[in-house]
Amino acid sequence: MQRMADILNNPAYGRVVRCRGSSRRAPRVFAGAGCASPDVAHAPVNHEREENAKRRYLAMPIDDASAWTLFDDTTTLREKVTALKLAAPGKEAVAIGTSMEALNAQFERPFLNSQYRGLYLNRSVVRVAAHVV
Repeated sequence: MQRMADILNNPAYGRVVRCRGSSRRAPRVFAGAGCASPDVAHAPVNHEREENAKRRYLAMPIDDASAWTLFDDTTTLREKVTALKLAAPGKEAVAIGTSMEALNAQFERPFLNSQYRGLYLNRSVVRVAAHVV
């Protein structure tokens, strides 16, 4: 989340919006109007889903604690989950330094520079091509 906030040059990206008051109308997640895709035309549009979810609204303080606080012995749990992932064929452990270098290298691409504010994310340079030459 922090990486995307940096790329988009938006410190508020991914943060919970703190609203004043206890109105179930605010904050709004979805705009009022919207179109449903044809394959789910029978399903309610997003703003209706939000309205339904907020029908029994309970104003609560925002808890900034990590979700890991819900579990006991998180170190053991993390080790078990990691072991399960590594048990998959073709997976092997690498040093954390090597892993972090590889991750950081992925974010060094010029189009991810924060000066572009994410303008080039998910934009293919060949999307206008009629066919492959």
